[in-house]
Amino acid sequence: MGDDSNTGPAIGRRPLREQARKEVAEIERSTRWYGWIYKILKLFLHKRIRHIVPTKIRELVVYYINVLYQYHEHDVQVHIAPEDQNRYLPNEDEHIELSHAWVVEIVSPSTLEEFIEKVERQKLDSNSLLLGVRENTRERMVDARSGQGYTQWSIGTVVAENVTTYYPDSVRRRIPIEFVSIHLTAVHLGTGLTAIIGDFQVSAEHKKKIDVLWHQAHKPEIIHNNNGFIRAEDGEWTFYRKNQEKRKALHDEARRWFSEYCPGFFSSKSRPQLVLDLMLTDKFDPLTPRVTKTGIESSLRAVGLTEYTSRITTSKSLPGLTFEETSHILCRVFDRTPTWSLWGQHNHAKDEFHGEVHLYGGTLANAISHRAGKTIFAFLVQKATLEMVAVLESEYAELRDTARRRHGKFRSKDLRSVRTSLLSLNLDLTSLRQDIDEIYHSTERYDLKIDLTLDLSPNLKAGDERLDRTPFEPIDITHFDRKLQKDAIARLIQIDKDFRETLMTASSLGASIDTFKVSRLALAVSALSLVVATLTILAAEYKTETVFSHVRDWLFGLF
Repeated sequence: MGDDSNTGPAIGRRPLREQARKEVAEIERSTRWYGWIYKILKLFLHKRIRHIVPTKIRELVVYYINVLYQYHEHDVQVHIAPEDQNRYLPNEDEHIELSHAWVVEIVSPSTLEEFIEKVERQKLDSNSLLLGVRENTRERMVDARSGQGYTQWSIGTVVAENVTTYYPDSVRRRIPIEFVSIHLTAVHLGTGLTAIIGDFQVSAEHKKKIDVLWHQAHKPEIIHNNNGFIRAEDGEWTFYRKNQEKRKALHDEARRWFSEYCPGFFSSKSRPQLVLDLMLTDKFDPLTPRVTKTGIESSLRAVGLTEYTSRITTSKSLPGLTFEETSHILCRVFDRTPTWSLWGQHNHAKDEFHGEVHLYGGTLANAISHRAGKTIFAFLVQKATLEMVAVLESEYAELRDTARRRHGKFRSKDLRSVRTSLLSLNLDLTSLRQDIDEIYHSTERYDLKIDLTLDLSPNLKAGDERLDRTPFEPIDITHFDRKLQKDAIARLIQIDKDFRETLMTASSLGASIDTFKVSRLALAVSALSLVVATLTILAAEYKTETVFSHVRDWLFGLF
């Protein structure tokens, strides 16, 4: 199905570093600018004078010495770079195409009105037709949530203003330059949640930029971290970072557009939406055993593909392709953003269409997008609801940890803020629990059913066969995710119940404190009223004199 891709002869880094060390003097003997500064700073740490140097000064000296070491390490890496790049660059005949990116947002009861207002304001559904009946998004959402409407419908297609191709059922808007069009689809889950899925079609120009960057060698760089420290990054790590940043930038643009025009649960919590992109390689096939070591692992790591070396996640509905979640450990640029890839070898995936690719616009990416749309939607819904559970857990934890500060001194206005947050979370949690049950137990929602199987990579399976090991039993990921959701939701429901009981207690205390404050205020008002009444009586006239003068004369007469 696919040829092995060889990135050239593997060159060990140790011999290269040893050779570079011979060419680049140690920092103590270096004549570079950092060598002279290093020698001066080391004087402050000499055993004869360091005891008279203040601690703060010594700490600063150690900090800047470490900085100088990074510049020295950078010089060493510069000498290694020309030979080292053969280890991670792909072959010239190997290419990668990132053609589509799907973003999923969940519209929950607490975000429904905001989503509808955004769609209506931008008129994203103005040209949408469904079976000849013109219905706007508000009407469809209301019908779906009452159990009487469609479970899935097309909101519309947003096309870039400079695109000359005609798209039926579309509106022209300014969208990120990385994309040609955005097709919006609503998938109603049950009675409370609706998944909004955007299919972002990447422009040909941007696809080429991603592939060109993938083949580009990078020189070592000095990187300034967010904490103010700098570090020397060799050519390979620069190659990883820039390619991953390119892919993540594409996802972030899609997320930003979605948050602005199709807001929902994730954007309301300032959390990144889940993204799935489609990537196809020309030569390398993750589903075919490799007889020899290819050396392409580093190249694929640069675009966030690492899991295939040990395990693969496949679906019978999408033969020739594998789902892979980007590792936040091996690909640090993505920083825990929920990112998945659907990828495989071009010819392998194309063979599964049995010559019918021309029916879907002539490109394999469009064929996969259209033919496997329901499978991709089911996958996105399953993973997005799982991500929603994780966000709810985080929100409840934050509410618990900040409750003492937020409720203040049990004042009503402080408790009202806590109650509002808890009510919003409770509405979303209740809707999620009901809709998850319907997705997994309903026999009618076949469009949300997906088979996902986790298995060992082809190479590991071949190794087990050679060594006559017990075969690995594939894992049903759908069943596994369902169990995770069920346990997490049950745990959240109990947490929500405990929160409400605690809030009721706090409200009772608040009501008692408010009553006490009101009674004290009433007593103060009564006392003030008595004083005013007394003064009024004293100032009143009795015959030709005031009452006060009569009282005064009477008191003086006693003495």
